[in-house]
Amino acid sequence: MIIAYDLELEKTVQEVGGWGNAIAGQAGISCAVAQDPFSWKSWIFLKDNLSYLGTVLNHADLVCTWNGDRFDDKILKNLNYDAHRAPRFDLLKAAWKHGGRSKGWTLAETVQRNLPAKKLKHGYEAPLLFQQGELGKLLTYACRDVWLLCFLVNKVLKEGY
Repeated sequence: MIIAYDLELEKTVQEVGGWGNAIAGQAGISCAVAQDPFSWKSWIFLKDNLSYLGTVLNHADLVCTWNGDRFDDKILKNLNYDAHRAPRFDLLKAAWKHGGRSKGWTLAETVQRNLPAKKLKHGYEAPLLFQQGELGKLLTYACRDVWLLCFLVNKVLKEGY
């Protein structure tokens, strides 16, 4: 089973003093979404069940992320979540390897070039939705991002880069 996942922060990067502190876990996790890009089975994680994310990820044959090597996976590790047993495939890292590391590789830009869809919001808006108690909007955004990531995973596996 392949699992694509993404997590969102509780606090903004600015609130915790920069990316280093956010990645160290100081921004917390507001939610996470995981999805199988073939069966489309989905999992939504909030505070009450976030510890189960590790179980889902660890039972996968492959975990796919967008910038997970530099962000999501590091945050989980720094917050001591046991979620790193399965092999990883970071689509952003693969895109850099294939197309060169340069501007134009955000998830929004990559989706726009490859799919007839678009992101709903920018990642920096997710903590604000959480802080304002707009969990429905936050989860809709997070689910959409993982759904788009799943489409990209399928496209790469079927067509290559």
